[in-house]
Amino acid sequence: RGAGEGSSDAPWPTDVRRLLGIAQSAADRTRPRPLVTSSGEYVVLLWPHDPTGREVNPQAAAESVRQAARRGLDGMNVSVAVSPRCTELRDYAAGFRVARGAVELARLRGGSGRTITLPDLGVYGLLLQLEDPNELIGFAERVLAPLREYEARKGISLISTLRTYLDEGLSTARTAAALYLHVNTVALRLKRIEELIGMPLTQPEALLQLTAALMAQDVVDVT
Repeated sequence: RGAGEGSSDAPWPTDVRRLLGIAQSAADRTRPRPLVTSSGEYVVLLWPHDPTGREVNPQAAAESVRQAARRGLDGMNVSVAVSPRCTELRDYAAGFRVARGAVELARLRGGSGRTITLPDLGVYGLLLQLEDPNELIGFAERVLAPLREYEARKGISLISTLRTYLDEGLSTARTAAALYLHVNTVALRLKRIEELIGMPLTQPEALLQLTAALMAQDVVDVT
């Protein structure tokens, strides 16, 4: 079945060894018993197909392991991601990549410390499942290249301003407060972004492209 993957927000490798031991103990109490191993700073659990027809609920099993890990690690923040189901040998590498990316995206977006499924991640979950990351890289580069080039020339953080503006619901005032900038400075940066992309930020297509490009870049960064 799909690979469940756990990551503790703690120093490696000591806590990974502890997490591995906890996962192995939890696996011993589960039927069918999953294979438990580690890869770098991640612990991986692989649930086999049960020939008796009894299916494992991946999310419930992952949450059970996460709760056991939290107790064993004295309440430490632990994230577990559930990958798509693996039916062929070649699926496992992709499953691991997707689960690892889901854990890191949750951490990046402030949603760690929970059990994560791909539907929970919305569009991020869809992007994680693309087989060829070059497609994401190419799209993000095409859309964000004018902003990156301007940043390199002028040393002004347009992309972080844009990301905050989107996160703050397109509010210039809240963006300024979040970045500790004057509201006029934010307004000037947003105007520069519009000039560079050739579209006003009030246009839905512009917002969609920029949002998708930033999300694609996030996925590329964690996979």
